[in-house]
Amino acid sequence: MSDAQPESPYAWARLFAALLLSAIGGVGMWSVIVVLPAVQAEFGVARSAASLPYTATMICFGLTGWLMNGLFSWAERRLMPWRHDRETHGR
Repeated sequence: MSDAQPESPYAWARLFAALLLSAIGGVGMWSVIVVLPAVQAEFGVARSAASLPYTATMICFGLTGWLMNGLFSWAERRLMPWRHDRETHGR
């Protein structure tokens, strides 16, 4: 790509919108870390016991993301063979 063009204002707007939506969506996931000491005190448990459900949830998010990727790839190959053929054969 020798004739590289600078990104358009629309591309930058999309980037900032994606970053904003990601930050807003991630607040719910990471706010547990902030309230963890209060949860620990409320239930009278050690920090490890208070953080175990959060740790299990994050591990399951990671595993299910990986599994859903495989499921969607399988479904695309099975249910939309014309799309898979175009990508693999370069048409």
